Amino acid sequence: MNQHPDHDQDIDVLLHFSMEPNPGKDTLNQYLDQYPHMAGDLIELSRKLLTEDDSASAPELQPQDHALLERAWQQYRTAITSKAGDPFVSLTIAQQRETASALNISRAVLAAIRDKIVLETSIPRAFLRRMANQIGCNFEELSGFLASPSESQSAHSYKATEKPRLQSQVTFEQLLIQTNTPVELREKLLKED
Repeated sequence: MNQHPDHDQDIDVLLHFSMEPNPGKDTLNQYLDQYPHMAGDLIELSRKLLTEDDSASAPELQPQDHALLERAWQQYRTAITSKAGDPFVSLTIAQQRETASALNISRAVLAAIRDKIVLETSIPRAFLRRMANQIGCNFEELSGFLASPSESQSAHSYKATEKPRLQSQVTFEQLLIQTNTPVELREKLLKED
């Protein structure tokens, strides 16, 4: 390529030209009018783009190849789905607010449940059923997620001043007390229905 004082800009122009949907004669003429000092490079790139034919070098897939690819895709989707078993992951901030409001809990309580700070066995089943319904999953998914091992807190922080350690879990009642949930509401939330 020709070296020009604005070499970075020239590279950008070539990149833009290569991404044009139709790098044919009309497009080439527009670029030549705007960047006459790049005529040689633009013409060379245009020829390369017009003569490349990736489909000729790609082998034709056989039916067994399609079946193999489909199986691999399904395995991949299953693996991703099982790792993404967090029913809270898709909730937006607005949905989190709405969920907390519908369940008569603070967002801090919801966050503690989501982060598995609360012992799953201490949360009333009736409350978990309402929560599962509110966040759009079934009871078993939510219960299974909350009962699964928690990620270490170090996975969530980028810098620590002390050695990472797992946060101890608290009961649902302890959490409600710590978050200053009024006594009447606390009793209602702890009731099994």
